Amino acid sequence: MSYAFSNRKKIRGWPQLIRQLEDLEARNIRLDPVDLANRGWTAHELWISPFSDLIKRNPPGWFFRRYVESMLRVMDQWEKELQARGGDYYLALWLFEPSQATSQVVAAVDHRIDFYRHRFRNKTAPAKFPQCVAPLQQKLVWQSKWHLNDYWIDEDDSPANIARLRALAIDEENHGDQTALLIPEGDMWIHERSNIQDPESQTGKARRSCLPV
Repeated sequence: MSYAFSNRKKIRGWPQLIRQLEDLEARNIRLDPVDLANRGWTAHELWISPFSDLIKRNPPGWFFRRYVESMLRVMDQWEKELQARGGDYYLALWLFEPSQATSQVVAAVDHRIDFYRHRFRNKTAPAKFPQCVAPLQQKLVWQSKWHLNDYWIDEDDSPANIARLRALAIDEENHGDQTALLIPEGDMWIHERSNIQDPESQTGKARRSCLPV
């Protein structure tokens, strides 16, 4: 998904958008223990139009900083509640660049821990950290990852299109008779505060699933 034209159209009503951001934090600041137990995961995302629209738009830097501050407050509270809950859990802040509007806080427990902990591939090449929150790069511990888009090869795809996409992909995965090309969409940075006692979860080989979030 391209974000090249994400901020060209003027956004109006900033006071209302700030209130919506505050309301979003108020709704998500406490974990829903029943929902978490049933689904095994939950997330604090920027569900505010126009940033959550089908054609996403990145917020300006000053608004994104407010959102990141909100995510850190939510993360602090979730960490306390997950510690009180007991047991293993995954808790992380995901920052995406350039698709900053998809940044979020994710918590997972039980059978969903490994899926989220090993969902993204490490990136050894230099990754771009969002400049509007650059001070956080030194204040917190981050993992640099690929933000990948899964393109499933279709029987109707032309050989030329498949060759073009394969040239863009960093890898591909086979799932039965289907093949997914892993095409970079950008960079992501993960600040993790998980509590995982299972040694296989901590030291096992990182893997990636093409299952939906």
